[in-house]
Amino acid sequence: MIRQCAVRALLAFGLVLSFSNAAEGAPKKVQYISLSNGGQYTISEIWVKWKANGKKKQRKFTADVGWQQNYCIDLSKIKSGNGDPIPDGAEVWVVAQIGAGDKENCCKDTKHIYEESKRRWYLKMEGGTLTDNRCKNSDSGSAYSSNSAGNSNAC
Repeated sequence: MIRQCAVRALLAFGLVLSFSNAAEGAPKKVQYISLSNGGQYTISEIWVKWKANGKKKQRKFTADVGWQQNYCIDLSKIKSGNGDPIPDGAEVWVVAQIGAGDKENCCKDTKHIYEESKRRWYLKMEGGTLTDNRCKNSDSGSAYSSNSAGNSNAC
């Protein structure tokens, strides 16, 4: 009896997960990623990562994005270490290394797909070096736009 209840609970839980994943909606197509630093630290390195045809690739940037600064990335200008550009339709995300702190994965619930489209994905990091420094989706560009760095000023 206990085993049957456990199986039923797991099945019900699995159905809840399926519905919540379906509610996320279609992947969002983007060309630019804007990462804002509202935290009490410096973001020292940023990895742009992508997955296409089952293969993951990445490009690393030394950033030094200080408090109240942005880093704007034009994905159409990114190439992997061996020169491969990000193909249209590839899933994209960033990983940010906090100087003397955590490495924070900015891969969010909703998938983001590269497409040359002029669309932007806004992310913001806040908190302390080791506490509450999650990478969060943001509604729009940051108030820090005058202090932008990166490979583009389109954010």
